[in-house]
Amino acid sequence: AALSLIDRQGLLRASSSRFPVEPVDLSTQDHIAYLNRPVNAYQKTAQLGSPYTPKKSTQAILPLARHIFSVSGQAIGQVQAEINLSYFQDFYERVAKDLGAKISLYDKDGALIVQAMTLQNTFKAEADEAVVASVKNSFGEQGRCESTLIGADKATSYSYLKMKDFPLVVVLGRDLDTILLEWQKRLEQRLLFAALSIIFTLLLAVLLYKKVHHLKLSREKLTDSERRYR
Repeated sequence: AALSLIDRQGLLRASSSRFPVEPVDLSTQDHIAYLNRPVNAYQKTAQLGSPYTPKKSTQAILPLARHIFSVSGQAIGQVQAEINLSYFQDFYERVAKDLGAKISLYDKDGALIVQAMTLQNTFKAEADEAVVASVKNSFGEQGRCESTLIGADKATSYSYLKMKDFPLVVVLGRDLDTILLEWQKRLEQRLLFAALSIIFTLLLAVLLYKKVHHLKLSREKLTDSERRYR
């Protein structure tokens, strides 16, 4: 990842990835052009750009920019984060493998950025499209919802999460059988723990009863002995 500074004219002025930096005109890039519109001069949230691959690199980059404001509140340029898409890909592949799930990262317009899954035949493309459509039609800037879409052979639960202050949406798909299996395992563990607790309590009750009964017999014997020697 790298950080870049862009002036009000859309010219690249500094970058943490290269030095020295020649002024490069970035004003034609869609996210910079959007931020430079007068109507968006006071936008405080980040604006996502389209992924691209630099000339001297083989790794795709996801640009994310937001305004820099002066003390008086005027936009004086933008700071841009340039994130390697391989970071998201590697992270989501690990999560998808651990959960047996499919994870997709979309922009706010529903364009796919990265995707990772364990079993491709479990997750249907039309299900993704339906979930993305529901995300675009939702009114909240952030939130969660769940929907279950029936595929050809398995039921899959899809949920999405909008990232606050960032135009990104994460969609998580999981096989319902896997979710129910985990729930069943947790239920079995809790039932086993409850059964062990009940057995332990009963054993304590039995031991306590035997102890009290033994003390009672000892007391009766002691009382009988005292009567004999009176």
